[in-house]
Amino acid sequence: MASKTFASKVIMSSLDASLTLVSIIGNGSFIAIFVRFKNLRNFPNILFANLAVVDFLNAVINIPLYLFSFVWETSWMRGKTLAVISTSLHLEFVLLNMVSMFAIMLDRFLALHLSLKYYTWKTTSKAYVVVVLIWLICTVLTALSTISLLQMHMEADTTMAEAREKIFQQRKEITASTMAVFMAASTVLGVLTGYTIYQNKKKRMQLNLPKLQAEGREKQDIKATVTVAVAVVTFYACYLPAITYSVWRSNTKYFRKHVWVSFLVAFCTFISSATNPLIYVLRNKRYRKAIRQLVKDPFGSSSFQEKPIKNDRREKRRRPEHVLKLSKGEEPGVSTVHEETHERGVGDGNFATGQMFLADKIVKIAWKAKSSETSQKIRPAEEDQDGRG
Repeated sequence: MASKTFASKVIMSSLDASLTLVSIIGNGSFIAIFVRFKNLRNFPNILFANLAVVDFLNAVINIPLYLFSFVWETSWMRGKTLAVISTSLHLEFVLLNMVSMFAIMLDRFLALHLSLKYYTWKTTSKAYVVVVLIWLICTVLTALSTISLLQMHMEADTTMAEAREKIFQQRKEITASTMAVFMAASTVLGVLTGYTIYQNKKKRMQLNLPKLQAEGREKQDIKATVTVAVAVVTFYACYLPAITYSVWRSNTKYFRKHVWVSFLVAFCTFISSATNPLIYVLRNKRYRKAIRQLVKDPFGSSSFQEKPIKNDRREKRRRPEHVLKLSKGEEPGVSTVHEETHERGVGDGNFATGQMFLADKIVKIAWKAKSSETSQKIRPAEEDQDGRG
């Protein structure tokens, strides 16, 4: 591999340091919000917080390891042991990212497909169980792939870059097949989610129902699903240069001669750790509100407060508070109002009561429509009888 100039090393180090800083600030802020506000600890937010922890650790551990081993090529980072550790950590966090995003996509799909049944089933305790399973599965897969590396022969003075190259060549088929499986599964799940959204919209049009509060909740679920889809597409787009690099470099020496190409390929794989928080900030008003409240009172014990809802006073007296929140609609990503009531299962029953209220209203509207149609049919018949008489 061609040698790097001092100027190139400085520029590469600056890019890596900037990316690390952005990842730490973005993911750290989401973790701080999750820790600070207890009422935001619901099922989807626990999955998002787990992904933020993965991206945070990836930026803190893997980027510095890559910086010292590839950019500066420090003399003390040599040998088989450090190479196995660094490559295993990299594989671990890649798997954690893919599995965590797939779990979030599955959560969004079930929320749209099963609706109320799914919301009554998922609890915070089950979310923590899912997080533990994600880490356990990824750790076991990483350990199994590392066992074969222990028998690989490698000299003690082998540089980290050369050692990682050999390790990658040995298990690139396993890595490529694993990523292909998750990409195919994510694509299938995305298609099913889009089909579910289309079917729900078609049912509403067939029933000719008015725009009630339930439709507002569904719109927010769709918006949250789109946010997750953007994050998943961005993640795989960041790994597309690495996939292309792994396919081509066995047939050409171009990548070995141009160190900047190799650097940018690796740099792109770390970009996804910084883009996820940015996506949430751009698409989520509640996330920005939570950050403002966190900055104002970082060490307090107050709960996250939404902006007061502007409704008529008579409407507030007639309807319960939780129904007003459902009618207003919610923002996706950080939290949803109906999910906050499920912090410990069904909770105090506010969500179930709101759904009963909505169902009752739909039945009343349908009954009025049916009665009006019946009365319209009866009136002409009576007029005909009066005319004959």
